[in-house]
Amino acid sequence: MKTVKNILIVAIMFALSIGYSVNEETNPTKSKTVLVFSNVKKGHELIVKTVNGKVVYRETIERNGTYAKRFDLTALEDGQYIIELDKDFEIVLKPFNIVDHKVNFLKEQEASIFKPVVRLEDDKLMISQLALDKNPLNMELYYEGELIYQVKMETESIIEKVFKLSENQKGEYSLRFSSGDRIFNERFTL
Repeated sequence: MKTVKNILIVAIMFALSIGYSVNEETNPTKSKTVLVFSNVKKGHELIVKTVNGKVVYRETIERNGTYAKRFDLTALEDGQYIIELDKDFEIVLKPFNIVDHKVNFLKEQEASIFKPVVRLEDDKLMISQLALDKNPLNMELYYEGELIYQVKMETESIIEKVFKLSENQKGEYSLRFSSGDRIFNERFTL
């Protein structure tokens, strides 16, 4: 039954998005764009920002499932923008531009950035990342606020590293990752 409801919702959203794209062509100053993302979870973030990083809209997803919402993106100034869906282990990027109150999504530039995944088993710190953009992953490890280790991890497409932590150094640790222009932080206790 849930599958039937999901299919019906997707079909309705598809029909709505087709209707709005027709509206964009006929009346560009009053058009709306329907954003639809499937498999979202409560706590994920939807962000619209300029290519320079200025956030123009931010929303925290309220529930699991399919996210669908109408936006009047033509109200933004002419320029280049990015819609980001910040998920647990991935950031989905959907760039678009606005010229003369017309929205143009740049499908060929859509991408995903995969965040580093951190697991701790006993005193072993395991780091992995799917790095399709092949950017190196820089890692800084802090113990009680003091930098104790840093490394630059380069790879073709998959990063997998295991670090052994000292059993005698119990306490608060934090990790700071940087890759390209992205920074990711993680905290854990040993």
